[in-house]
Parts: sequence; structure tokens; C-alpha cells
Amino acid sequence: MMPKIARLIYRNFAINVDASTLTVLIAMPALYVIFFGLGYQSMMSGGSSYLSFLAPGIMASQALMAGLFTGGMLWSDRRWGMLAQILVSPFSRLDYLVGLIVTSISIGLIGSAAMLAIALALLQSFNFTLIGVSLMVITLTLGSVFFGSLFLIIAALVKSSVTFNSLQNILVFALDFASTVFYPLSGSIPLPMRILMAANPLTYVADLTRDGFFNEFTASTAYQLIGLAVASLLLLYGAAAVYSKMKIYTQ
Repeated sequence: MMPKIARLIYRNFAINVDASTLTVLIAMPALYVIFFGLGYQSMMSGGSSYLSFLAPGIMASQALMAGLFTGGMLWSDRRWGMLAQILVSPFSRLDYLVGLIVTSISIGLIGSAAMLAIALALLQSFNFTLIGVSLMVITLTLGSVFFGSLFLIIAALVKSSVTFNSLQNILVFALDFASTVFYPLSGSIPLPMRILMAANPLTYVADLTRDGFFNEFTASTAYQLIGLAVASLLLLYGAAAVYSKMKIYTQ
């Protein structure tokens, strides 16, 4: 099974990764780190660093982008008949699904590593530990599984390109900006937005990534990690169930 999965992962990268994709996955988040991190730093006081706060948040958002990319692959394969061709070759539905999920994890980790490298170049200092790095990797892996599963469900259910594109654009915007990626959850934020941020899975991915980045571990870290793991596995199960009954073509 693994050689077949490896072939599918290679195929996913070879066919779907181009200049425009890299711009969305790497270039735009990198500009957030550089311009937001350095620009808003001028507004900070008391020696606090907005760049060091923003960097792990942008790393966490790569899990969301990986999920978006994964859902887009399934949608494109259904729409253009590639999925049907894959499934009549020596690949099963399970092979294809596992290939998509592993691709999502790979994209999330690669994108996060790129954001980390840019942040470290700007910060010129770091104090990582093995536990902190492990927490970041585990968190980003679970986040990629969660958002990959979410967008796979959408790609499996919708029948219109307009609907798919509209849903993914709205979700990405809402999940990104109603989370702790760009700003902390504080009492000064209006209550409706605080509720959205507290209910947003990306908030927990960002907070856990930030805990690993700063080597700050509390009981809340453990609870949030367990909750993220349970939510990711449940959504993956749901995605597998929807995918198993999905029509191969969009029409």
C-alpha cells in the first residue's frame, strides 16, 4: 500500500503545485510575517514583540491553507474526471484518501517550516527545545488533518464550482481572522467575536503552536492538544464516511 500512496503523493505535488499555488501557500503568508510583523511592531510598547507573536500564528494558518489545497485537489479531480481515471488504475478509494491526507500534512509542515525560517531570520534569535518543537509538529499535523478533512467534506458534497469557491473563500477569511492568528483573545474584543474566536479550531492550533514556539506548557496546553486530537480524528472519520459515498463526478 505504501508505494502506491507515495506515488499518489508525488502525483498530487507534481500536478497541483505551480507558481500560483506557491504564491498562495508561501508568498502571501510570508508577506504577512514580514510586513505585519515589522509594521505593527512600531505600535508595540514595553519591549513586547508583535513579530514573535505573529510568527507562530502564521505557522498555524498553514494548516488551514493545507486543508484548502487538499479540498481543491479532490474538487479538481472530480470535476475534470481525473478521480475516475485514478480509481480504474491500481488505486483504491482508500489509497486516494490517504494520499490526500498525507499530502495535506506535508504541505502544512512544509509551509510552517518556511514561515518559521523567515521569522527566525527577522528575529535573529530563538530558544527552542525538543518538547517545544515536538508540540509544534504534532499540533500542525493535527491541524492539517482537521482542515484537510473539513475541505474534503465540502469538496465531496458540493456540485457547483461557484458554490465550492464561495464556501472556501468565506471559510478561509472567517477562520483566519476570527482566531488568535493575528491578535490575542482578550476582553477588549467585542463579545460576539470572542465567542467566534473561542469556537474556532484555528485558535487552538495557533495557541498550541505558540506554546511550543515559546516553550510555555500548562495544563491548558494538554487539554487543548487532546481536544484538537479528538476533533481531528472525528472530522477525519466524518470525511471518510462522506467520501466513501461520494459520486466520482461532480455532475
